[in-house]
Amino acid sequence: MNANSELSVIDKEIFHKEIDLVQGVISKIAEEQRKIKEVSITILGGLFGLFSLTKGNPHILAAVMGASIICILGFRKIYYNLLKTEKLYCTWYDFLVDNRNSNRVWAYELNPDRINKILENQTFKTERHIKKSIAEKTKKSWSLSFYNTLLITMIILYLPACFAVLSTHFNIFPAIK
Repeated sequence: MNANSELSVIDKEIFHKEIDLVQGVISKIAEEQRKIKEVSITILGGLFGLFSLTKGNPHILAAVMGASIICILGFRKIYYNLLKTEKLYCTWYDFLVDNRNSNRVWAYELNPDRINKILENQTFKTERHIKKSIAEKTKKSWSLSFYNTLLITMIILYLPACFAVLSTHFNIFPAIK
């Protein structure tokens, strides 16, 4: 009886270490997401500062606008991938909490590809684990609206200048007399 109680204490300790490890991964991903936002804001701020120095040169204006769009879309893709991975590990955490007693096969499993396969092959018994794809959950995330807002803001700030440059250099929008 004493050996069984020691084994269960050891199992609980291993379980808590495993859960702490998964929580650590989730925390590191969240920190990377914050850093991605900081870097994107810094780069876009620099591009906007460069935009104010274009002085109507259509080539520089086009280059700055293109760089801004590529920056926003690139950082949005990186952020989306981090968010998708974070959601995967959150689902894995919940799965381990609910199913660790029934199976020890997945001890200390942190490989996202294997985790995805394990989660796809399991039938979840609780309502919070209804099978929805991680990507579907991620697309509905409010965090991605940050980059959508940046894109819309960039368009609102750049369009008047683009129209002004086009009207003065190429007479596309002739001035009203």
